[in-house]
Amino acid sequence: MIFAKENFNINNFNEELINAVGNRLENENYEDAVKQALLFITDIFRSKTGLTEDGVSLVSKALSPSNPLIQINELKDDTDENEQKGIMFLSQGIYAAFRNPLNHTIHTKITEKECMRQLIIIDMVYDYITRDLKIENAISQALFDLVNKSNKDYYYERENDKQIKKNLMLDNIWIHGVSGVGKTNAAIYYTLNNPCKFIHTIYFSDLEDYGIDTIIQNIFESLYDAVLVTELTISPSVDQNKSNDKKELLKLICLLVNKFSNIVLIFDDIPQLDSNEFNDFFKFLLVLFKNSSSGIGCNSNKLKLLITSIVNPLENFALLDAVKKEKIEENLKFIKFDYWNDKEIINLKKLIEKQTGSQVSDEKAISLAEGKPRKLKRLIKDSISGDIK
Repeated sequence: MIFAKENFNINNFNEELINAVGNRLENENYEDAVKQALLFITDIFRSKTGLTEDGVSLVSKALSPSNPLIQINELKDDTDENEQKGIMFLSQGIYAAFRNPLNHTIHTKITEKECMRQLIIIDMVYDYITRDLKIENAISQALFDLVNKSNKDYYYERENDKQIKKNLMLDNIWIHGVSGVGKTNAAIYYTLNNPCKFIHTIYFSDLEDYGIDTIIQNIFESLYDAVLVTELTISPSVDQNKSNDKKELLKLICLLVNKFSNIVLIFDDIPQLDSNEFNDFFKFLLVLFKNSSSGIGCNSNKLKLLITSIVNPLENFALLDAVKKEKIEENLKFIKFDYWNDKEIINLKKLIEKQTGSQVSDEKAISLAEGKPRKLKRLIKDSISGDIK
């Protein structure tokens, strides 16, 4: 059973919490085990903040996102603030939902399963409030999910990645290959390292079962929000109510093209399209590839597209007529991303270990990564998670 007291050990829980609970689980005193765990976490909050309050009041002041005495991350953006706020709410909950019923109801009894569930949550709160942010940031940078300006120094450049670097300013590029081999990060990384005035990524991972109109609408809405962020005035001629209209999207793109000297749009994870939708999508791409977009007054030479997909678009080329196929081949370079070889996995592992101090054997890394950097990072994260306090 997952929530069995036998699992309350140093392989699964912090040793400090285990010591605080003592032998109460062994004696089946589940209520007192939770009470002792809550006394322990209360002492941690007080010792780290100097506060004398108790319960909800204590953790609210300690973890307040606006003026935290305990900071669980850098609070550099909305995502960090939301995480801080979430742990504050979770900490409030362990007092309201766990302690109050035990303290205020004489006959409250909890089962072994309930006790273990509550100890897991208390242990998780302990992990958050005792974080070493310096270590956490180093690990976060090296084990990034999406590459950005702050972590791009930890990006490992493969040989086939260099084709993007070589061709990005000359060609539109379509990267295709299996999931987890780094297509999205490669696309973002090479735009970060080029003098692009405007870069925007549009994600399509949830659009697999939708048609071309929904894809166009998704591009429009994502770009519309991006244009507002630039404080660029949106022309009255762009009709937001026609967000699935290709012409309205092209008007929006032209606002950006005319504003910036060059722009890159990343269309990430284009889904599988049926034959008609595939044809329609490539017709739309052809319009973007033209040197000028007649009727809307912009020069799309300034615009470059970088597309990623699991699906190999070349397999559908037979659906295009000869003229479209020739135009596509003139304006779009296809790059296939394969599984990483053993040498690449080991080199990435060494780069991560240099930043995090983690140690995973070469044999284990090669075996469990299965040619995917995403799996390697998960393996390393799992291997060091017990050491992060």
